Amino acid sequence: MRAARPRALAAGAFLFQSLFAVTVFARLGAPLLWEDEAETAVHGRSVLEYGYPRVHQGRNVVYGAHHPLALGRDERLDAYLGSPWGQYYFAAPAVAWSDRSGDLAERTWRVRLPFALAGWIGVLLIGSAAATCWPAAAGGRAWFWLEARYYPLVVFALGVIAWLEVRRFVRGELAPTQRTLLLVPVLWWLFNLFYPAFPAVAATAGCAFAIRALTSRDAPRARLGELAKNVAPYALAGVAVLPMVAFYRVLEQSASFLGHFIQGTPLSQLAAATYYLLRFEFVLPALLGGVALAWLRRRAVEAGLRAPLAACGLLLVGTAIWTVLIVRTPLFFSR
Repeated sequence: MRAARPRALAAGAFLFQSLFAVTVFARLGAPLLWEDEAETAVHGRSVLEYGYPRVHQGRNVVYGAHHPLALGRDERLDAYLGSPWGQYYFAAPAVAWSDRSGDLAERTWRVRLPFALAGWIGVLLIGSAAATCWPAAAGGRAWFWLEARYYPLVVFALGVIAWLEVRRFVRGELAPTQRTLLLVPVLWWLFNLFYPAFPAVAATAGCAFAIRALTSRDAPRARLGELAKNVAPYALAGVAVLPMVAFYRVLEQSASFLGHFIQGTPLSQLAAATYYLLRFEFVLPALLGGVALAWLRRRAVEAGLRAPLAACGLLLVGTAIWTVLIVRTPLFFSR
């Protein structure tokens, strides 16, 4: 009877998600693409025509960044640097597909569909990872972005990262070398979608592995070796994105972005971000759940809840890191 319950929950969750996806995907053709989505589509067309997103396309100038043109454009290539290019390359096949239709609603649906599918699959992967740690969580709710923008792609990347890490550390199905070969390109792609997410994920993983090493009962040398092996994919990805940091002028653009949008001190930004997370997100229930699990830690371990306890701690660490990061991120409420 107990074995059948997780299967029933998983089947119910899959059925719910499938019905939800059908009802949502059917309505992706309206409203038409808004400003940021249209920019994604136009630069996707630029990828098809020039191989990369260009600022000048015929008689049109496509430039949506809040930076001076000299900062958001590579003069030699006439390349647009206002956003990482991952979303534009992802959009290119969808734009080519949309060109086969003459109906605006149909073309909008075709551009949005791959992004919506990526977001949906990402949510399912995150749910699968959570269900592995705590089977009773398999029937949870899901929510994701449906816009032709980087948001659902970030959800997908995070889902793949969570799924790979669960396969390695919970199920024990991935060898360290396999994990590294699979994880590094996903992390590199995450940076090229929305680069603030990359340091947040890497810092959260680094903290988790450091805590794991500090609490291990192995010899110091063995703990250091295990720590080095665990952080290797994130370190390699960090090295791999360095050329992109220079190409996108990340530091200079971040300073320009902050100067344009943020008025006030980091403390006031932290207060505003904390208020937003408490009012509109699920930070308060998560914190209360974390406190409850920490309070009942011994009983939770005895009850076989070590995995969800560790997952809760990891999420709390990630929440703290992300909160600190968005203090220096404009428009945190949309990120």
